[in-house]
Amino acid sequence: MISSSTKKTTLSNALKVVLIGSPNAGKSTLFNGMLGQHRAIVSDSPGTTRDYISKELTIGEFRVELIDCAGIRKAETDTERLGVDMALELLDEASIILFVIDRSVPYPKELNEMVIDRLRDKNVILIENKADLPPDPSSRDNPDIEDNITLCAHDQSDLSRLFDQVLNLLSKIYPDDPSKDLIVNERHSALLKYAADHIVEALQRLSSSDGNEFVLQELNLSREYLDEIIGIKTNEDVLDKLFGQFCIGK
Repeated sequence: MISSSTKKTTLSNALKVVLIGSPNAGKSTLFNGMLGQHRAIVSDSPGTTRDYISKELTIGEFRVELIDCAGIRKAETDTERLGVDMALELLDEASIILFVIDRSVPYPKELNEMVIDRLRDKNVILIENKADLPPDPSSRDNPDIEDNITLCAHDQSDLSRLFDQVLNLLSKIYPDDPSKDLIVNERHSALLKYAADHIVEALQRLSSSDGNEFVLQELNLSREYLDEIIGIKTNEDVLDKLFGQFCIGK
C-alpha cells in the first residue's frame, strides 16, 4: 500500500514520452502520426521545431504526454540554443525516450557528443525512421540500443508496431495494473510509513534483550497511526492537517 501511494503519485501525472533526435529526422512527422492529427509543423528544412510541443494521449492503460522537441545539433542562434537546451533537460523527466534517426543519411556523430551520455540508464527506443528510402551504408554506425524499431512515420502499420513497443516498455517499467492499486493520499501514506517504522522497531526490540514493555510501546505507537487513518483517533492536529488541504470560505 505504501509503494502504491508512490506509484499513484507518478501515474496521476501523464508519463512523458519524449521524441528526440537530429533536425529533419522526421520527429514531427512521427509526432503527428502518433496523434493522428496535424499539430507540429513539418518541413524539409532542418530545425523547423524550435520549442517543444506536447499532447496527451492514452497508450493501453497509461496516460502519456507525447513531446516533440527541437532537433539536437550545435545551435547556430541563441533561439535555437534555448530549444536544444530545453530538449536535453526534458530527457531527465522522460519515462521513455524515442530516439529518432534518419536511416537514409549518415548518422550525425555530434549526437553522440550531446545526447548519448544522457541516455545511459534511461528507457530508450531507437527509431530508424524513413524506412521507405534506401538506407545509407553508414547507418551501421548507429548507436547500439537494444530496444529498436525500423519504420516509416507515414505508415499506419509501422505506427501500430511502435505503439505496441512503447506499451510493452511502459508495462515493464510499471508492471502492475495501476487500476488495481489502492489510492492512498499523501497524509495516509506518511501515517502508514510511521506505523511501519514502529513495527520494525518493535521486532528489533523483540529480538533484543529489551523488555516486553518497550515492544508494546512501539506497537501502541504503530496502532495510533493506523487509528488516525481509519478515523478512530481525531485530535486538533489531525483536523488542522485535514482542513489545511482545503480552502473553506466563510
